[in-house]
Amino acid sequence: PGIMHVYVGKSGGNAFHGEGALNITTEKIQSFNIDEAQIKAGVVGGGGLEPRDTNRLSSFRDDYAQIGGYIAKDRWWFHTAYRDVENQIRQTNFPVKPFLTRLKNFTNKSTFQLTPNNQVVGYYMWMSKRQPNRLDRWKLSATRSIHLTDLSQFDQQYHPFIYKGEYNSVLSDAMFFEIRAGGIGYNWDNYNYTTAPSYEDLSTGLVSGAARRNYSNPRRYQVLGSTSYYHPGWGGSHNMKFGWEIFRETSNIGYREGSYNDVVHILRNGAPLEVYLFGNPTNTTAGLWTVGLYVTDNWRPS
Repeated sequence: PGIMHVYVGKSGGNAFHGEGALNITTEKIQSFNIDEAQIKAGVVGGGGLEPRDTNRLSSFRDDYAQIGGYIAKDRWWFHTAYRDVENQIRQTNFPVKPFLTRLKNFTNKSTFQLTPNNQVVGYYMWMSKRQPNRLDRWKLSATRSIHLTDLSQFDQQYHPFIYKGEYNSVLSDAMFFEIRAGGIGYNWDNYNYTTAPSYEDLSTGLVSGAARRNYSNPRRYQVLGSTSYYHPGWGGSHNMKFGWEIFRETSNIGYREGSYNDVVHILRNGAPLEVYLFGNPTNTTAGLWTVGLYVTDNWRPS
């Protein structure tokens, strides 16, 4: 199980090309999903919102720019791009203000032709996700918890990255060599807004006080290479490949002091039910080394 993405970053060329756009949608030109018939049937807004404003998009913005071209014609090319997306939506369980999500993405790729048969490629991607009012709590999910102030949430600051360096060489008409080294990971930090005692009511959904204050910083560094060789003969033709892969994976996660004020009080209809005591600060680390070698031969007798 899982998801695999395969994508090719733009490389630029012997001509300059670029584009940019600014897309903005305000609340005034947003439609309403709740109509009069639904309101007459009993639909209510909740949280101080009018029925027709329930989960309504408050604003949307999408800005991007990209440019590609050359540093030296027929030898050194580049492509770079930037995107900034922001949306705000009104949610009934967070009536204080619109719920904000902001995403940023920056990519840069450089391709250098050392000789007609040798090429070097560098690539870097940096991303950012910011939700200053994440609503999920210790026992209650983001859709179950009800926040009546802007202090009972946490500020999510999430920054993934990907980078690589690559060298390709055509050794002969029948042999090709490549080696790549790179890394992937993210810095995910959450910060709370108050040191007030933390409460969650499993029946009413009302929450208050300090939220989580934690971090997660996984890394995966990888080096892999291969040599491909085509040989006509030996009872047909052979496409052979020899290669290796080495990667180091680490994980570093923990809760900072003051996360949930180090104590979570669980209520049921206002009555005490449970108390969770945390031994903050905590930190957990783990690592994995993997080394792989392979040899393949695709033989065609005819």
